[in-house]
Amino acid sequence: MLASILRNWRLWLVLFILPVGCPFSSAVGPSSSIRETVAALEGIRYPGLEEDLPYDVPEAARPLLTQLKHQLRQLILSALNAPQNQVVDAGRLTAEVLKELDRKRVPVGKEKLPKYQQYGGILDVKITQPQGNPELLAATTTLKVPCSGGDTSLYVFKREAARWKLVMAVESNDYPKVDGAQDSFDYAISPKDQQGDWYVVTAHIPGWCTSGWSGIYYQVLRPGPTIGAPRVLLSKEEGVRRAADPPYKLALEPAGFRIDRVDGESLDFDLFTTIEPDRYVVSSDHVTRVAPVAYTPQEFLNAWTQMPWNEARQWSNPAQISPLEGWHSRLQPSSDKRYLDSSKFEFVQPCNKPPTRWQIGLITNRREAESPHLFFTVSMKKDAFSLEGIDLERPPGCPGEAPPSKTFDWKRLEQLRAH
Repeated sequence: MLASILRNWRLWLVLFILPVGCPFSSAVGPSSSIRETVAALEGIRYPGLEEDLPYDVPEAARPLLTQLKHQLRQLILSALNAPQNQVVDAGRLTAEVLKELDRKRVPVGKEKLPKYQQYGGILDVKITQPQGNPELLAATTTLKVPCSGGDTSLYVFKREAARWKLVMAVESNDYPKVDGAQDSFDYAISPKDQQGDWYVVTAHIPGWCTSGWSGIYYQVLRPGPTIGAPRVLLSKEEGVRRAADPPYKLALEPAGFRIDRVDGESLDFDLFTTIEPDRYVVSSDHVTRVAPVAYTPQEFLNAWTQMPWNEARQWSNPAQISPLEGWHSRLQPSSDKRYLDSSKFEFVQPCNKPPTRWQIGLITNRREAESPHLFFTVSMKKDAFSLEGIDLERPPGCPGEAPPSKTFDWKRLEQLRAH
């Protein structure tokens, strides 16, 4: 009998550890400790073949990832309300949370995680205090998910009387594929306005296993009826080059915010990428896009062709609205005319000094009998560009063929702003 047990010791070991480490164990539930949740996630592997990319998130991991997020936010809240933490010091509070996780034998940081762990390893926990909002604290937690830099959640806490209360949670939960992860996450919290209100801007790029191109998702949020259901003032998706370093930058401005993003949707593929600004003013619950929508005339033309018409109309010559709307429709990627398939800039010629008006020549891939050339007239007032007209023949009064500028990068943007 004893010999039989010894010969099968590995089976007995598996049966012994299964209730603690296996994600399918009933012992890992809402009442489990944070250490038990982390241990359960450690045991989950991507179920596909070794050569497959882990696009799918195992079903067993999904509720555990949500549970770990909620356990972490509760741990943070408990630390904020601990008697020894009545004086607000975001750095010390972060250290307190990390110390408590260490006491619970929960590793934090990529270098401390088991090498084989795929899901739920805690990559980072950070607490900060927004400027202009002394009664608020913000915390982010980042959990390991394949094909991403991690899934980040944001929690905003507000001090009421002598205690901190969670008032907003920005999480992505129960997603079946890795594109549900909030990768490359950033946020900003506005100062209070005259009514004492504030808003949060969040931005992230979905996780994915392939492609250097992606969408960037950003939102403007105010506290809502529940912590997980903030009021959404704006929700938008734009293109971004994921492989850029960094792919985007988010910053508050006195009346709103700006997101500068590296985009690869260029009219001329030789130029490869450009930096496009998404700039908004926030007034009460209204979020309005304002100039600039581009930093150079050729980038403006690129942005104008990509906007939906209800936005492009704002940056168009009112006297030419009807023909410009027709051109806008024909210049869309979905158009059967395919004007911009393999198009190329011929020139971006300033018409005056200092330049406030330009002519842009574009060679298109049109297969019709007409000339494959299109000529765009762009003007600028202050920092707002406007498309004045589109012609099949070059209009007079703007001689020369200055070449278009090359790839517009972060360094060039800083140089442009300096001037």
